[in-house]
Amino acid sequence: MPVVSKQLDASVKLPAELAPDESVALFPRVQGFVEEVNVDRGSVVKKGQLLARLVAPELAAQRAEAESKTSAARSTFDRLKSASATPGAIAGHDLEVAEARFTPRAHASTRYVRSRVTSTCARRSTA
Repeated sequence: MPVVSKQLDASVKLPAELAPDESVALFPRVQGFVEEVNVDRGSVVKKGQLLARLVAPELAAQRAEAESKTSAARSTFDRLKSASATPGAIAGHDLEVAEARFTPRAHASTRYVRSRVTSTCARRSTA
């Protein structure tokens, strides 16, 4: 018997519910406002793809403050270092304190704020 293609005489309507294969809840690491969303609902995304970008005005202020403090500490250290070339102008301890304030703490504060600014981008992290 040969196979013949023809339209069916009957059809069946059944209730159904569509569900995604995978869904993910996003929780930001920082508080802010959504600046842009780069994907639509139901879009297929790849690992590392930028999904959304937040704007966090308070982080910009914290970053400016940290960079300002780093710059001030650097300026103080440089000023004391050049003054220390003259014997007896400043105590050696003052130079050590200025160097200690400039080197670890100022840089750590700036790095911390920069890492928080990086957290304003939501990316897909799994394959």
